Amino acid sequence: MIKVNSIKFLLFTLFVSTLFSCATSRERVRSVKSLAPVITLNKLLKNIDTAENNFDYLTIKKLDVEMNNGYKKQSFKASLKMKSNEFIQISVNAPLGIEVLRVLLKQDSFAMINYHEKYYVKGDYDDFSAKYGIDLNYDLLQRIFTNKLIVGDIEEGHSGTKLERSINSYYITSEHERNLDRKYKKYQRKRSKNKEYSLIFHKSLIDSKSFRVLSSYIEDVDNESSIEVKYSDFNEVNTTIFPMKLAILSIYEDSRISVDIEYSKVEFDIPSKISFKIPSKYSERNI
Repeated sequence: MIKVNSIKFLLFTLFVSTLFSCATSRERVRSVKSLAPVITLNKLLKNIDTAENNFDYLTIKKLDVEMNNGYKKQSFKASLKMKSNEFIQISVNAPLGIEVLRVLLKQDSFAMINYHEKYYVKGDYDDFSAKYGIDLNYDLLQRIFTNKLIVGDIEEGHSGTKLERSINSYYITSEHERNLDRKYKKYQRKRSKNKEYSLIFHKSLIDSKSFRVLSSYIEDVDNESSIEVKYSDFNEVNTTIFPMKLAILSIYEDSRISVDIEYSKVEFDIPSKISFKIPSKYSERNI
């Protein structure tokens, strides 16, 4: 039976433990390595936007997940359904196929039901970020799940944005200051930091042929937290290229959590609805 030692560990690892796949033909690996062609940042961003996955619904019937927090390794199976820009619902199963956890992510809030220990948790992303110092929101999670740039407001000409050519790929780097909200400022004061903003650094690696995101890295420098996402084993599914594997490494101060995922049995644009009802006898716990 899956045992979750803390709400922080559960929510964070489940937040970054999903994606999709199921393919019919494998993308050929380049045999010749060469520097990516010259391109402007605006043109590259347009090509990335054109190559991005566009769908309204996503259903993943099987995810094989392995997690490691440095002290303990866990393996489990999960499933996911999503309606773009509205909700993501994840179910986690024990080895015998019994559902033990169900997580619902919405634009402004999240909730979790623990069927094994008969309790539930509700909250919003501001509360979670303020308490644990991990800056999460629905848009970031959805971008990770759908193989998109995890920073959506990159612009050419911005002093903090750079484009570099590499072998068969491009690097996009950017940095900006993020204004801290009231809850986050309270958290910063607890850490003896009295700041109005936090410095955010972002770096993405883009394939020069398919313009798919190969990896993304985002770091909150002042908060000593970061998330790195790597995509691999790209396949073509219904004329669209998707990554079959996803590796995530999150770091917060001295804590490190890695999540490796393989996915199969994927369906696109088949309408689905939220199925999330908290049993009346379950008790509520704090984040």
